[in-house]
Amino acid sequence: LALARLNSVFREVKKLVVVHPEAKLVDFVKYLNTLEEHRVAVKEGNAGYIPNAVRLMTAHGAKGLEFDYVFLVNVYDGHWGNRRIPQLIKILAKTSAKLEDIPELKTDDERRLFYVAVTRARKLAFISYALQGSDGREQSPSQFILEIKPELKQVGPAEQFEKMFAGKREVLYQPRIIPGWSVFEKDFLRELFFKRGLSATGLNNWLSCPWKYFYLNLLRVPRVKNKYQIYGTAIHAALKEFFDASKNGPVEKGFLEEYFVAALEGEPLLPKDYAAVLAKGKFALSKYFANYEGSWRTNTQNEFRINSVYLPLRSQALDERPIKLTGVLDKIEYLDGGETVNVVDYKTGKAKTRNELEGKTKNATGDYPRQLAFYKLLLDNYPTFTAEMISGEIDFVEPDSNGKFQREKFIITATETTALQEQIFDLAEQVLEFKFWDKRCDDKDCEFCALRNKVG
Repeated sequence: LALARLNSVFREVKKLVVVHPEAKLVDFVKYLNTLEEHRVAVKEGNAGYIPNAVRLMTAHGAKGLEFDYVFLVNVYDGHWGNRRIPQLIKILAKTSAKLEDIPELKTDDERRLFYVAVTRARKLAFISYALQGSDGREQSPSQFILEIKPELKQVGPAEQFEKMFAGKREVLYQPRIIPGWSVFEKDFLRELFFKRGLSATGLNNWLSCPWKYFYLNLLRVPRVKNKYQIYGTAIHAALKEFFDASKNGPVEKGFLEEYFVAALEGEPLLPKDYAAVLAKGKFALSKYFANYEGSWRTNTQNEFRINSVYLPLRSQALDERPIKLTGVLDKIEYLDGGETVNVVDYKTGKAKTRNELEGKTKNATGDYPRQLAFYKLLLDNYPTFTAEMISGEIDFVEPDSNGKFQREKFIITATETTALQEQIFDLAEQVLEFKFWDKRCDDKDCEFCALRNKVG
């Protein structure tokens, strides 16, 4: 709950900074005071899975969600179906319309909403109504209950449930108790792991520091984007738009720069930072265009998003659910014939040598080739993708100190993808069994290990 509220506050901060890039903490406090003065609530984000709890929500709010058991209450005639409403409603000055002519109020719409509510249940849906309302009037079941096929429902009196609850009134009517669970509970982490899935960035963060993965990829604690991250995101967006447009014919250099400028719009940058990022990006993209003009492939897919590829766990005894893998591939280049592809990943910042990329130097991590291997694993297991990824390429978008650009291509072997799967399995087992609790990385100044140490 605290994390959900933190995310909600963070969203409000971002809203303010987008409108007022130079806003400071005192401005945000004034903003909150204004909201409080006018009784404007800050919408709380979804807390996700909470152990030993139920979720109360409207039928509209339940769309897209699923639960083992669903309880629908107050399903009586007049509340669900046959809603008693005034015959007329004034619209503007002298115009009126019958409410039954408004599509949102038709019975068919309520029936569809009822269907949505009932089908949120994977196993059982419990539908109930009171025989008498709070005003003492008799109530009849909704027509939607009667419309359910007999073989799909079991009807019975509520006496058995009333007797069951009669001896538990002190529990039912006690004051609300805020549960004392924490984000470190195993059940919470297991559910979160299967919900979030795993990306190449998440795996690389895990190998760097388990607690970096925990806070950034599993919990997703909100963090402010710095100007370098904003710059990188805008470069990626510009290249995506440029190569999409290039499918229809040659595109001039000016368009690439325009896409970059458009991508920077609305980003929370101070004027001096905006000017520096803008100049840097225009320079890099201008040189990039001049260097590669006429040599790039136009049969591409850009920002190819894979939301779910499933990999069975090494041990089904650990959990029957598979690991969900996700990723966004910057560019897929279809090679001659279209049966094979090269996957390109853009990088901003200082170019690395081949040895650095392969992890053969002192402080190298091998993150980039591992990322390409992860993309091959995704594409090899993506049902609707029929082409074969035969290579991956790291494309440094900025020139080096000599004005030269660097690209490094890798052939990903079956041995590498097999080793990658073992790393994924190891991560999954340690997270699901909570084995990483006492682990720390080798960096003595690691902010994530320091944050973990504060927990005790």
